[in-house]
Amino acid sequence: ETSNQVLMIEDERNIASGLRSLIDEIAPGKWEIHHIESLQEVPEMLLERPITLIILDLNLKESFGIMTLKDVLGRPGVPPVVVLTGEGNDLQVPAFREGAIGFATKNALALNPQGFVRFLERRIGSQEQESFDGGTET
Repeated sequence: ETSNQVLMIEDERNIASGLRSLIDEIAPGKWEIHHIESLQEVPEMLLERPITLIILDLNLKESFGIMTLKDVLGRPGVPPVVVLTGEGNDLQVPAFREGAIGFATKNALALNPQGFVRFLERRIGSQEQESFDGGTET
């Protein structure tokens, strides 16, 4: 069984490594996380690896908010994008309008890491937009 190749675009290294170890712990061997800190590295990553999902922090050093999402989604051959933000839920509607497949806050992730990983699993190959609020799904 091949692992899901996920590209995490996050400029805070502690968050990126925390999420990586969390995912490894919850679903060992199922996910391969590639981490970059800048949008400039996106084209190379998409060429080099069969990325199935992007986890995107909207606020990077060189880009902010919905513009970050627009930038990523505007690239050729881009896989589905899940927004993971340290801001609140205010950007959920615009993020979905722009074409994100998922939306979660870092608070929701902290509340329910297992639920977050299952949420990511549901986003793979799905066309359906879903937000994750940290609650346990039925």
